[in-house]
Amino acid sequence: MLCPDGTSVGRVGPNCEFAPCPTTTATPDPTANWQTYTNTTLGFQVKYPDTWFSQNCGPGEAVLLNPQLKPPCEGEPTEPIQFFSSTEKKTEEEFIQGWLPEYVATPQQTIETSIKHTKYLLEQVQPAPLPQKFIVIRIPLTKGTFTIYVNDLQYESVANQIASTLKVIEATPSASPTSSPL
Repeated sequence: MLCPDGTSVGRVGPNCEFAPCPTTTATPDPTANWQTYTNTTLGFQVKYPDTWFSQNCGPGEAVLLNPQLKPPCEGEPTEPIQFFSSTEKKTEEEFIQGWLPEYVATPQQTIETSIKHTKYLLEQVQPAPLPQKFIVIRIPLTKGTFTIYVNDLQYESVANQIASTLKVIEATPSASPTSSPL
């Protein structure tokens, strides 16, 4: 007998009855209750943990995330995770060269989801204000770039989940980015 999931089962037991079809349990979406950041200028949405504090800094381009307290916008941001959106488009070579001479940016992996993105490990080679080692996830968009900085490496898996929620939406140039719970 053919089951709804495409597998088949045969007859079993003394009464030669069909074995039950396997049951499938839907895997719950761990990001279902996360907040959504929407940038209609560049045309994307991304989710971030609903239990984290967020702070939009600058003209809607920077969002700082911290699991313990609301991040300030003053000084050089070093929150555990931060993301930036920009209309600036750089090639991979320009991106890597842009970190020199203070950091060496090494591509770690290219992740193929609905939107291809590359993860880089940045390591300090000269004194600089940012952490000695951090991760950057760079996602090219049609109208710019979305970049996630992971300044505290213990939150790398959270950043990967954030990157996995990125969706392209219709861009409307006059709109402002927003942050809101789902």
